[in-house]
Amino acid sequence: MIKTIRVMLIPNNKQNTKLFRYANTARFAYNWALGREKENYKNGGKFLSDSDLRKEFTQLKKTEEYSWLNEVSNNVTKQAIKDACHAYKRFFKGCSKFPKFKSRKFSIPSFYQDNVKIQFSDTHVKIEGFAASKKKNKQKINWIRLAEKNRIPVNCKYSNPRMKYDGINWWITVGIEYEDSVTVPSNDGIGIDLGIKDLAICSDGNKYKNINKTKKVKKLEKQKRRLQRSISRSYENNKQGKEYCKTKNVIKKEKLLLILNHRLTNIRHDHLHHITSEIVKREPSFICIEDLNVKGMMKNRHLSKAVQQQGFYEFRRQMEYKSKWNNIQVIIADRFFPSSKLCSCCGKIKKDLKLSERIYKCECGNVIDRDLQAALNLKKYGEDVAKAFLESANTNDRYEWARKAECLRESKKRYITFSDIQKNSGLETTEWKREYDFVNQLVHASPQGTMFRLGERTGKVTPVGKTDWGMSISTIHAAISLSQITVDFFTIFHHGDSLIAAMTLHKWVEKISEYCDEVERNCFSDDDYFEYI
Repeated sequence: MIKTIRVMLIPNNKQNTKLFRYANTARFAYNWALGREKENYKNGGKFLSDSDLRKEFTQLKKTEEYSWLNEVSNNVTKQAIKDACHAYKRFFKGCSKFPKFKSRKFSIPSFYQDNVKIQFSDTHVKIEGFAASKKKNKQKINWIRLAEKNRIPVNCKYSNPRMKYDGINWWITVGIEYEDSVTVPSNDGIGIDLGIKDLAICSDGNKYKNINKTKKVKKLEKQKRRLQRSISRSYENNKQGKEYCKTKNVIKKEKLLLILNHRLTNIRHDHLHHITSEIVKREPSFICIEDLNVKGMMKNRHLSKAVQQQGFYEFRRQMEYKSKWNNIQVIIADRFFPSSKLCSCCGKIKKDLKLSERIYKCECGNVIDRDLQAALNLKKYGEDVAKAFLESANTNDRYEWARKAECLRESKKRYITFSDIQKNSGLETTEWKREYDFVNQLVHASPQGTMFRLGERTGKVTPVGKTDWGMSISTIHAAISLSQITVDFFTIFHHGDSLIAAMTLHKWVEKISEYCDEVERNCFSDDDYFEYI
């Protein structure tokens, strides 16, 4: 696995000037490449590859007007042009919006460093091209001091090193490859309920406080409010007609406000890192958290600020990547799973439960804190999902399918061939030829909202309302892997005596699902459904 390390730089004045010069040159090269692509498209030309643009850019540097580009390392502009072409391609693939030109005023200064030429010591990093002279006293400017000693390993392979300025300090981020963890945790799973009163309540009884209620954060928030009011008054006092004038004092105050905002953000992120690391170090077999509708919660004007300060998405992001490093399964519960309203003892749902009721009282005699009960219900939910997952194909098969899908993703293969279906599905010639058209219909042509039914006895998937179509489980398995469609386990819950599973198929997402073998389970009834989105 590749882990990214981020370390702050401590440059002197000359180095700081060079860093900004590199970043501005990278911004110029990016905008130039994007402008050439737009101009070429407007004239009806084909897509310009980054190699063609780099050759053209080399000729541009030979002119007298743009001779200043030679003062910066060639790798900086080369990667900036590559980034522009990559962003342009992603737009036409439908993966992102059309790329915008980078602004000198609003864009974040950043640039790339060659991963082969960059060098690290225990305390410094060497940037390519700061000094043209080979004399030792001149070469010292190439070495920038790191804020943390022995943070980045020396003499190893680095990937995608980048420099970035956050408004206060320069940072370097670099990817380093580490060996994958082979240990599989076997302790009891944990259900985690996120909230505003307390950030996280675990099913094992641990509670993690809301850092925004501490005296330290409250004091900083008060300073922030006063500073914002002071800046607003300064703008009003220096208003010239209808235009606002930014004085030097306003610039100083805005710098102080930026530092204060960074400090608050760092305090909150540090708190989240402590919590997530502590939970992962317990080595649970799984972690179950809710899929919260944060966008909907932000519409409540009474709670929007508190929700925003908690950082629910950042908590989930940290939990997912740290669990992946330690082979811990992260289960995301359905957004509409009634974790707070469901009684953890009798299973009855209390539909009229209000947000103000912090103690849950059930007719069966169960009296419990509502947040702790939600965590217990999430743990039970996760146990059901983990049990179903373990009953599917063995671990080696799951990782083998994930590896095949990753290889196909890297080769940018989009369509399924007859030989691929036959090779990966294990079907006979007479079977896979008959089912190939349906595979393409399922994967590429099905409209949103198409429902499919899985029969237990026949092992066939049938679209609702079209009983003449059918496809075996192995063909679904091959189609999912070969077409780069990720199967993400969406929800699983008890309904009467049958176990219902709903699976959501998402196109062109980054992670490879480890749940594609889930379709081979034999515990479904004839009324179970799969939803294709």
